[in-house]
Amino acid sequence: MIVKDSRGQITVFLSMTFLVITVVIFCVLEGIHGYMESTLCEESVQEAGDDVLANYDKYLYEKYHVFFLDPRERPFIESDGQDFLKKYGGMSGFYGFSCDSLSVTGEKTAVDDKGIYLRYQISEYMKNRKAVDAGSALINLIKSSSDMQEKQGKGIADFEEKPEPREEVEKEKEQSPETARQRVLWSELKKTLTGIVHSGILLYAADDPGSISSLTIGKAGLPSKSYGKMDSDMESLSLSGLSLSKLSEWRTYLNSDVLSGMESIDLKEGAYLMDYLFECFSHYEDKPAKDKTALKYELEYIIAGRKTDQDNLRIVADRILMIRFLTNYAYASGDPAINGEAELMAAAVMGILGLPEGKEAVKTLLIAALSLGESVLELHAVMNGERVALVKNSSNWNISFSTAPGLLIQKSLLHPAKTGVGYEDYLRLFLAAGMKKNILIYRVMDIMQVNAGLEEAGFRMADALFFFEWDISCQCPRWFINLPGAGKGTDSFFRVDIHRRVSY
Repeated sequence: MIVKDSRGQITVFLSMTFLVITVVIFCVLEGIHGYMESTLCEESVQEAGDDVLANYDKYLYEKYHVFFLDPRERPFIESDGQDFLKKYGGMSGFYGFSCDSLSVTGEKTAVDDKGIYLRYQISEYMKNRKAVDAGSALINLIKSSSDMQEKQGKGIADFEEKPEPREEVEKEKEQSPETARQRVLWSELKKTLTGIVHSGILLYAADDPGSISSLTIGKAGLPSKSYGKMDSDMESLSLSGLSLSKLSEWRTYLNSDVLSGMESIDLKEGAYLMDYLFECFSHYEDKPAKDKTALKYELEYIIAGRKTDQDNLRIVADRILMIRFLTNYAYASGDPAINGEAELMAAAVMGILGLPEGKEAVKTLLIAALSLGESVLELHAVMNGERVALVKNSSNWNISFSTAPGLLIQKSLLHPAKTGVGYEDYLRLFLAAGMKKNILIYRVMDIMQVNAGLEEAGFRMADALFFFEWDISCQCPRWFINLPGAGKGTDSFFRVDIHRRVSY
């Protein structure tokens, strides 16, 4: 019988078990250590990004309530990130790491992606604020704008369906007192209106033309110049060359694209942006700003896009005048009393303006001239803080062929409107019509850029970052060199690779 010697088996078994348990414990500890190191790297990278974002442009935040990285900080993103990580993850600590590499791999500025990042910041600023009530005047104005194209089409048709009146070579030798009176009235009205439109509508509309701002900006390098080319500038509607006796020139005037965008205005869309614009940007009726600005009429610039305050104000005034003219002509051409006066005057003056078959054309010119006179008076009222009636009728119509020259010289309305539409309502109408166009948000950036440039030389919205992406590689020491851990690398270190988007 053979007896096996089993002495030491338990010792060996326990030793092997202890070794396995020790290895498992070491592996768990190394895994915990690796996880803690990785988490530390992640947190430090996040805080490094926040540290960079803390260098936001102070002027944009204080004046316009938006966050973008100060362009002066942009070249130092990588070096500042590395310096922060070096201080945060020094290898002398219980948990330590070193930054092997850091590189910025992507950037988005205010001007990228059709201005969506600026729109987002504005919406974030305005979302907790109660929307300003648009007011019944603006709502009715926008509703009426849907009828404007019909009125414009009617006006164009009136001038296209009639022959051009011709100047007479020989004047009548004898004329009745009434004929003479009618011709004098027409001559005075024509002379007065011609003087107004040829000297410039702003000179008439403003009580003090000398107070109109002459500020100007250079358009080179502006966001709208470089990135807003998908939308055309607002068409000029200058009346300076209009002849009141030429149907062809009236047709050219009426064919202007003044109503672009007004056919599909939705006040709910972009309402936050509308309120923001009136809160942060100035316009013609505002009191002088305390802060220095590159342009005085900023909302007018956002609407018209010209480089001078005078040009922007003139374009807005021309558009108000056109809308008032369409409204007034639509009413006057259908009013029996005005038509009767126009027909009587046409019969008297057609010897001056054309052949008998041109009587209807002359009548159309007379009604158009009277409507223009009414519109010029209303424009003056609107640009001097008054309101005008949105819908015209006999009770709020101001001038006649006999009273027009005197009232135009006096610049006074016979029937001032207690309720109606004012200058700010028209600004809101024009802004609402452009809400769907990318050019509007780029012109907002233009104003931000030129004003910030007064404080920070060389400021460009194209350099103002909203977010950036960076790739970072960190090296972390192992606790137990020859045992498996987390990550990849040499035996004594493992590497953590991180890709992050850092955004406001």
